[in-house]
Amino acid sequence: MDEPPPPGFVRVSLACRQCGEVAVFDLQRGVGTLARLRLVWGRCTACGSSRIEIVTDATADSEIVAAPTKEAR
Repeated sequence: MDEPPPPGFVRVSLACRQCGEVAVFDLQRGVGTLARLRLVWGRCTACGSSRIEIVTDATADSEIVAAPTKEAR
C-alpha cells in the first residue's frame, strides 16, 4: 500500500510481536475506536499470539477512528 488512504479513511497496521506477521488496511473513520479494534482483533491470525501491536498513520491519534462527538461537530 504505497498510496495514502482515501479521504475519510485511516491506515491501520496490525503487527504480531511474536512472529512478525503484519496486516495493513484502511479503516473508515467513524466505525469504531482503536480500543474496540484491540478487543476485536485480539490474536495474530498466523500464530495465535496475543502480542498484537496496532499502529495508525503518523497523523492519527488514539481516537482517530471514532465518530465525532456532538461537541466536535
